Amino acid sequence: MAAAEIGSFPPGVKRFFLLGAPIIALIIYWILPNTYTDIHNQVLPFNPHAKACLAVVVWMVLWWLFEPVPIPVTSLLPIPLFPLLGIAKPAQAMAPYASGTIFLFMGGFILAIAVQRWRLDKRIALTTLKLVGTKAPAIVGGFLLASGVLSMWVSNTATAAMMVPIAMAVLSLVRAKKAGGPIDQEEENFSVAMLLAVAYGASIGGMATIIGSPPNGIFARFMEQNFNDPISLAHWMKYGMPLTLILLPLCWFLLTKVLFRKTMKEIEGGAQWVQSELNKLGPIGKGEMIVLIVFCSAILLWSFGGVLRGLDFGGTRPFASLSDAAIAMICAIVLFCIPVNRDHMVLDWSDMKELPWGVLLLFGGGLSMAAGLQITECGQIISANAGILAGLPRWAILIGVSLLVMLASNFTSNTALAATLMPLLASAAVPMGVPAEQLLMVTALSASCAFMMPVGTPPNAIVFSTGRIKIMQMVSAGAVLTLVSVVVIGLFAATFID
Repeated sequence: MAAAEIGSFPPGVKRFFLLGAPIIALIIYWILPNTYTDIHNQVLPFNPHAKACLAVVVWMVLWWLFEPVPIPVTSLLPIPLFPLLGIAKPAQAMAPYASGTIFLFMGGFILAIAVQRWRLDKRIALTTLKLVGTKAPAIVGGFLLASGVLSMWVSNTATAAMMVPIAMAVLSLVRAKKAGGPIDQEEENFSVAMLLAVAYGASIGGMATIIGSPPNGIFARFMEQNFNDPISLAHWMKYGMPLTLILLPLCWFLLTKVLFRKTMKEIEGGAQWVQSELNKLGPIGKGEMIVLIVFCSAILLWSFGGVLRGLDFGGTRPFASLSDAAIAMICAIVLFCIPVNRDHMVLDWSDMKELPWGVLLLFGGGLSMAAGLQITECGQIISANAGILAGLPRWAILIGVSLLVMLASNFTSNTALAATLMPLLASAAVPMGVPAEQLLMVTALSASCAFMMPVGTPPNAIVFSTGRIKIMQMVSAGAVLTLVSVVVIGLFAATFID
C-alpha cells in the first residue's frame, strides 16, 4: 500500500491554496446567511457553529484536492479546529479517529500485507486472470461484478479490503511483464479503471439488499416504526436488485468505453503467460496456506457475522458484540501468533512499515468531519434545500433529492446522512406531493452513491490508499457516474416504486 500522496498539481497552485483555502473558508462563513427557510416555510436561525463547520469542510476539501500539505495532515484539521470554533468538543472531534471503521480498515490492511508477503496475491491474481481472461475490459468487468456480488451480503468496506489486494496483484503482474519500464497512459488508465471498479462495485452492490448498506436498513426500520409498513428483504430486492443490475453494466461501460477507453487491450502474452507463471509458483506453501485460511475465515465471519451475533445459548448471546471491526482485528492478531517455522511467524512487526497510516488518518478526518456536520444539524439545511423542489414534476423532485443526497454523501457518513434525512424528508413528502416510500427509498439508495471523494465511503479510501489513483481522477470519474446514477435512480423510482 502506498502513502496517500499524489502530487498532481504544480507548486504554484499548491502555494496559492495553502493560504487561499482558509481565506475562502472565512469568506464563506461571512457570506452565509444568518437564517434559512425550512421545508415548512418557517424561518430558522442558521447556527453559527453550523456555518463554521461548513467553512471548515470547504477548507478541508480544497486542501484535499490541491494538496498544499500532505493529505493525512489535512485530515487532522478537525482535531484543533472543531473545539476552537465550538463545532464539537475535543472528545467528539477525536473519537472518530479511533472508531470501529478505522480498526476495520487496519485489520483489512494487515490481511492485505500478509497476502502480499507470502505472494498469495500473485496466485489469486493469476487464477483470476485464468478465469476472466486477459483482455482489459473483461478484467475490469470481472472485478466490478465480484465486488458487486460480495457487497450484497458483506459490508462494502470488507468487500473492498478483500478485493484490492487481488487487484493490486494483477497490476503487479502487468508491471512485471513490462520489466519495470515507465507506466504509460494505457497502463495507468487500466489500473485506475480496475481499482475504481472495485470501489464502485462495492457501493453499487450494497444497494441490492437491505443488509448490503446501512441506509437500506435505516429506511426499513423507519418505514416500520413510522408508517407501520414492514419492509422485507424480498420487498427491498424487488427494487434494489434491478437497480443494481442496471447500474453495474452502466458503470462498466463508463469506465471502459468512456472515461478510460484508451487502455491496454490485454495483458501481453495472454493465457500462455498466465499458465507459465502459475507453474512457476508451484504448489501452495505453508505460509500461503495459513494466510489463505485466515483470509477465508475473515470472509466467512464477515458474511455470517449477523447469524453469529444472533446465536442464543440459554438466554445469552456470546457473540452479540462481534462486529466487523472485531473480526478484522482478530484475524490480524492471529497472523502474528502462528509460526511458519522455528524463527518466524506469518507476520512480524517489521512488516507493518507497509501499513498506510496516512490513509487511516484520512478516513478518520472524514469521519470527524461527518460527526461535525451531524452535531451542528447541517442535515436540516440540506432538507430545507430539498424543499425548494416542491411544485416540480415528481421525476424532477426525485432526481433533485437524489442529487442533493449523493453530493452530501461524499462529505459525510451515509449512515448518519440517512438517519438525519429520513424524518426530515418524510415530513416534506406530503408538501412535495411525493409518496413517502418513494422519496425515502430514493434517499436510502442515493446515500450509497458516494463516488467522488476518497472520504465519501470506505471503498473509495481503500482504493485511494494504493497510490495508483489521483484524487482528481476519482473526482472526475465519480462526477460522471454520479450524474448518470442520479438520473437512473430518479427515473427508476418515478416509474417503478409506488
